[in-house]
Amino acid sequence: MGLFKGLRDFFRRSGDLAEGALNNAVDKMMTANEHTIRAQFRKVKEDLMKNYNAIKSSLSGLMVLRDQKVSDNEKLKERIDDLEKKKIGAVRLYNETQEFKYKDAFNEFSIRVESIKKIYDKNDQFIQSNSASIDKLKEQLYDLQSKLDQVKIQEDQTVADIISARQVEKINSSMSGITGDVNTDSLNVIEQARLKALARAKLAVEIGNGKTFSFEKELEKAGHSYDEEFEKLCQEEKAKASK
Repeated sequence: MGLFKGLRDFFRRSGDLAEGALNNAVDKMMTANEHTIRAQFRKVKEDLMKNYNAIKSSLSGLMVLRDQKVSDNEKLKERIDDLEKKKIGAVRLYNETQEFKYKDAFNEFSIRVESIKKIYDKNDQFIQSNSASIDKLKEQLYDLQSKLDQVKIQEDQTVADIISARQVEKINSSMSGITGDVNTDSLNVIEQARLKALARAKLAVEIGNGKTFSFEKELEKAGHSYDEEFEKLCQEEKAKASK
């Protein structure tokens, strides 16, 4: 369930998919081989990189324009400062000489300052607005970079999880036909053969012992008969000698 849910979340983050399309994407991922899985992730990464590069290009362009306006305003500020100094000079010279040419110069410098300030203010507004757009694009860029990093990590995790899940499924499937009831007929046959062999060996020993016993009894009997005969003869000879 964890892997299935993780894939659904992944496809949701990767794009706006309807519920049916979302389930279909997950099902395909679960039954695909490693190359197909990585191909799916590669497609997502390519789409993210396409957006990433587009935003990066726009961001670079806006930054160039902003930097250009900043540079223009620095130059305009220098011109304004220079004209303000000239205005003060014109006032001082007018006070000293009362000549109207200095007053006319003052008016001309003032008009030029106002014209330059309008350009300066327009550039400044552009810079402020542009900076806000740049900040938003940077946030989008950081977000896409984070998603790319997550996709790279999730790709390896997904492949490993799916392969592991299939291995577990394969092992469970192979174990499903195995039970404790094993046919031991062949072992029983072997055991019976072993018991018969032991019985035959025991019988052979008993038979052998029986023959030996009979032979020894026969000798014993014969021996006893000889002794009795010998003793009898000895007694008979002693009796003859005593007469």
